[in-house]
Amino acid sequence: MEAAREYAGEAHRELVPLTERLAKATGGKAEPRESLKSEERIQRKLDMEYQGDFTRVVDISGSRIIYKTLNKLYKGLAYMLEAPELQGRIVRFKDRFAHPAPSGYRDILMNLKMSNGAIVEMRLEIEAFNKAAKEEHNYYKESEMLLYQLEIEHRAPTFDEAKRLRWLSAKAKEIYAEAWKDVIIRNYKGVQDADS
Repeated sequence: MEAAREYAGEAHRELVPLTERLAKATGGKAEPRESLKSEERIQRKLDMEYQGDFTRVVDISGSRIIYKTLNKLYKGLAYMLEAPELQGRIVRFKDRFAHPAPSGYRDILMNLKMSNGAIVEMRLEIEAFNKAAKEEHNYYKESEMLLYQLEIEHRAPTFDEAKRLRWLSAKAKEIYAEAWKDVIIRNYKGVQDADS
């Protein structure tokens, strides 16, 4: 794991200026991750999602570009898909505005192959979802820890644990539903302003 984080650290030093250049060119705000994903979080992903397959961990290094409206985000995306410095680097792409996560979280997720061969994560986000994710983070963290505990203990949740997991899920959906409303309203206003 230490070697993988070192490899990702090298890629991260390349990802940060790339993110800043792309954000500047597309009118977004660059927000590279301040640190690499922790060993603890990597281990949880390996145990819970990837059946120990380390090759599937592609987000040790990551960054995001934040836009004010959906319209601006998709214009930024169109630019990036044609940008010479990204040609041949995009190895995975998910439009989670079209197909949101079960929680209702939405963004564009791209995995990029960096010069050293490491795969990193770049997200294109809307301001409203970025703020919502910060608000929802503690609920997500609690849910993730409880699910991990159940996985390690190889057991089903108790009645109270199941009730808490349902509440945490409902709270996340509520937060992201509000964010989506905000995105639609802001995007509509942005389109109206552009037409004036």
